[in-house]
Amino acid sequence: MLAKILSVPNTETAIKNAVAQISEMRKENALYPVQILMPTAASLHIVRKRLGNAMGVYLYQFYALAQKILDSAGITVQWLDETATRRLIHHILHEMHHQGELSTFDAVWDKPGFTQAILTWLREMKAQGISPEAFEASAPVPCKNLIPSNLL
Repeated sequence: MLAKILSVPNTETAIKNAVAQISEMRKENALYPVQILMPTAASLHIVRKRLGNAMGVYLYQFYALAQKILDSAGITVQWLDETATRRLIHHILHEMHHQGELSTFDAVWDKPGFTQAILTWLREMKAQGISPEAFEASAPVPCKNLIPSNLL
């Protein structure tokens, strides 16, 4: 099967190109198998809506594709959904608060939006490849208990 990767300036252009190319391919062979990788669930939904009920069209969001590859390889990985991840972080912050291990964030750990802010920050650190040790080494003040290393 021929793989084609296109680089476009924005999601709307990508969706238009994808739908046009799929429609063109499907004119010659209505069952031609097509796999599409989209960046977000919202963009995937738009493509699915524009294509209608088409057989042989497989739409993936990045993480769903990664899971399918792991499943195909027989590698079992358990993913936490967004809600479970936020609850886990909130629980860890709660435990640290009750054990007196929070310093800087002790007064705000349970405020609305704080858990999500920490989650966003942790994901950014992970995406940038910044380890807990590297963060601690570059912090201007000692941050031994600022953020637990098991969260990074």
